Amino acid sequence: MAITYNNLGNMMAERGDVEAARAHFTRAHDLFVNLLGERHPYVGHALAGLAEADVLAGDDLAAIANHLAALEVMESSYGVEHLYLVQPLTGLGEALLRRGKVDEAAQHLARAVAIADEHGREDPLVARALEGLAKIAYREHDAARARVLYGRASVIYEATARGPGDLDAAARTRGLAAAAGEGSREGPGH
Repeated sequence: MAITYNNLGNMMAERGDVEAARAHFTRAHDLFVNLLGERHPYVGHALAGLAEADVLAGDDLAAIANHLAALEVMESSYGVEHLYLVQPLTGLGEALLRRGKVDEAAQHLARAVAIADEHGREDPLVARALEGLAKIAYREHDAARARVLYGRASVIYEATARGPGDLDAAARTRGLAAAAGEGSREGPGH
């Protein structure tokens, strides 16, 4: 039942229904803790889901706390290079970047990409991490690196598109790559 609640949380988050997502992830978390214990990796997945709901709600501080908690549980269960770490690392990096903690964000986003690359994984989470790194590169006046990162993110979004949102992300990052290539101060400098 807890896995079902976690899956429902993911579905509601994809639809943008923050309250339903949070309710389902909370139920999943509570059931996992009660049935499997606080250190079970499924608890980490529910915490990562709660963090995504926090992001949708615009609460980056709660998202950071939940991503850090998810990472702690997942790393202790799976190890420090497991593919499942890509989700909380990417979400944590994005939230830190929005809060202006650029150096910390870069570390987590780069680690997410490195783990995904090590496992040969390319999906929208990896593209999001690349997009975050591209924003950082552009802010640091490295337009060439930003262009490459945005370009790779665009290719991944297109190749792994699950719906219109991923195709929109591909078009957006393609445009940002072009703007970075032109040295534009518009667009990439979010």
